[in-house]
Amino acid sequence: MRRRTLLAGMAGIAGVSGGLVAVGSPAFAGGVGRRVLHVRPGGSVQAAVDAVDGPGWTIVVHPGTYREVVKVPVAKAELTLRGATRNPRDAVIVHDNANGTPKPDGSGTYGTAGSATFTSAAPGLTVRDLTLANDWLRADHPDITGTQAVAAYITGDRSSFANVRFLAHQDTLFVDTTALDTFDRQYFRHCYIDGDVDFVFGRATAVFEECHFRTLRRDVDFTPKGMVFAPSTARANPYGILAVRSRITSGAEDGAYKLARPWVPSYETTAWPSLVVRDTRIGPGIDAVAPYTNMREQYPWQTMRFWEYRNSGPGAVTTVPENRPQLAVAEAELHTRKTYLRDCGGRMRRVAALLVCVGLLWAAPVASAAPVREPVGWAATGTGTTGGAGGTTWTVRTRAELKEALGNRGDPVAPKVIRVVGDINGHEAADGSLLGEQDYAPGYDLAKYMSCFGEDGAEWSDTRHDHCKQQRQLRQAGSAKEKAQIQLTVPSNTTLVGAGDDARLLGVFLTVNTGTNIVVRNLHLEAPVDHFTTWSPGDGARGSWNARFDALTVITGRNIWIDHCTFTDGRFPDREAPLGFHGEHVRRHDGLLDIEDGSDFVTVSDSRFEDHDKAILVGSGDGRGDRDRGHLKVTFLRNLFTDIAQRAPRVRFGQVHVVNNVYRGRAADTVYALGVGVESAIFSERNVFRYRQGALALAVADYGGDRFQDTGSWFNGRPGHLNSVAAGLGLTPDVGWHPADVYDYRPLTSASAVEEYVVRHAGTGRAYERP
Repeated sequence: MRRRTLLAGMAGIAGVSGGLVAVGSPAFAGGVGRRVLHVRPGGSVQAAVDAVDGPGWTIVVHPGTYREVVKVPVAKAELTLRGATRNPRDAVIVHDNANGTPKPDGSGTYGTAGSATFTSAAPGLTVRDLTLANDWLRADHPDITGTQAVAAYITGDRSSFANVRFLAHQDTLFVDTTALDTFDRQYFRHCYIDGDVDFVFGRATAVFEECHFRTLRRDVDFTPKGMVFAPSTARANPYGILAVRSRITSGAEDGAYKLARPWVPSYETTAWPSLVVRDTRIGPGIDAVAPYTNMREQYPWQTMRFWEYRNSGPGAVTTVPENRPQLAVAEAELHTRKTYLRDCGGRMRRVAALLVCVGLLWAAPVASAAPVREPVGWAATGTGTTGGAGGTTWTVRTRAELKEALGNRGDPVAPKVIRVVGDINGHEAADGSLLGEQDYAPGYDLAKYMSCFGEDGAEWSDTRHDHCKQQRQLRQAGSAKEKAQIQLTVPSNTTLVGAGDDARLLGVFLTVNTGTNIVVRNLHLEAPVDHFTTWSPGDGARGSWNARFDALTVITGRNIWIDHCTFTDGRFPDREAPLGFHGEHVRRHDGLLDIEDGSDFVTVSDSRFEDHDKAILVGSGDGRGDRDRGHLKVTFLRNLFTDIAQRAPRVRFGQVHVVNNVYRGRAADTVYALGVGVESAIFSERNVFRYRQGALALAVADYGGDRFQDTGSWFNGRPGHLNSVAAGLGLTPDVGWHPADVYDYRPLTSASAVEEYVVRHAGTGRAYERP
């Protein structure tokens, strides 16, 4: 009953009528008119698909479970189907047909392809932020022998999927082509696919990048219990299935699954299956000694195009070399996203931003290829900020390689440029495995820890339960071990830059500690989860959780430039954390960016801050004027703040220039944007605040300050008059300085220009361009 349990928690079972809303005024992207349909509980996704009458439509599926079969025909080209939230669990499309399920009209059974919950033959399809599931279970239908039950059957060229979950058991995801002689291309990024038998299969050219494949527990007494991949690539097609920078985990016992077997269909006996798994962590659930097997003995896997390259993890250990064919370095260069998805003419990567085409360059230079630039703002003053320009260049793909590069062969402060390729996980151990809570503190239990405060969380006692002293000690030791593992410190004269548009630091506690002349650019920083967050009963009226780790902390740093980065809670938002005291979620994240302890001459530009509570803190504490007074000179320029509850930034002591930033979110979820703290001098200039139906008070809040100046900002499309808001808080506009007296800059002067530029350019992988 696994799948039904998983789906039961979804809100609002949707019917097949009503709930369909069209948005009449099209916007435009890439020259194609964008028209929008909204599907809400009580409505039908298929009805929305049927209503599409040409290219360029978007269907937004709101949270709910939609039990129906959805088919997108070839005529619905360039369609976007997306969830209304960024969480794919919120909107679920699910049905329960299998290969052997009889059709209602008595014409036979559905067959494998016909069992699919979601089917698309449309070219240029984009799907994101959804769950596509088939919850048919073998145990419920012992009389049916055709047990293939497909979640998604895809044939259209240039189909792309981002942040999508595919859930089923046998034959979960069927990546096919529209005809035997066509080489349709499909792209999957940040997706989750689970199943047991051949659950990613077919003859398409399909690229899986940074995806998670999970084999399910299966109650059978034979092995292998299943296989992840079953490609059936046409002989004439040089490219089949490629899995790159992904991970394979298992709910079953070690070694119970095979990585793949070749599928040579009876209707295409000339097929020559092709599979490349590279730069991927393979967990212990895969049989490392013999990871491949045959589907039919007349088509042995050894004669197929099965290759691996630079994989890691216990399931990737090579003990019998002939059982794990490996690509040479030169051969590996032929098996990349770019080579597989070559020459595409549509919007293959409309997954988070509008790219021209997967595998091609941006129309404008991307961050990693941009010409040398100089900062604007405080980082340009004094000696300026150049990072490691002209020094040694390192290219890193793992935590160990990044740590080695930061050490720079024993000369850490010598100039160096460190290029980050793909994902680097702060919890990655030396053997490639990912460490978790129980690795840092075996026996630690959050529920037991909480129980030692009493039901209302009012007071800790070592003697409340027998386990309390032990849990306190485990929490302290685990926290120290986690910090030692995930903290990486950037030394002076360093440029740390993402190579390409997909470099991510996941769960890394990145710090600058007395470093100078540092550039951090084009990186996606996912804030660490504190497995050992602390409950403080005396913090606030009812107590508070206090996590330990930021995504980036600058301590006594000088001349720091943070540019074109994205900061977020990413895969682990606190709204999905366990419930703590008072029915509220445990807080497992601290800040996204902290600048403290006398740091100076910092610019944060063209970056994104997303989906977080307390985002940015400038200053160490109200009582730390001895360290911070006269320092903390920081510029925030052209950044995008989306769904940030507070601290964007909150400032103590510093002279902070906040110019041409964009703030947007739900008013009900926002506490404030700019926090005026003790002895701070914030100069706010031409920022855009959009909090629908929100009050002006959301823009500025007083936290012990006495000065605040704004020039020309806008709130919900109108002049913001933030000085009047500040005056109502008792703040005077005389901040004692003006940015133009310190450095040269040229602000954008209209709300539309600010929004257009920031939304287009802020964040990782976005084009560089002077405003």
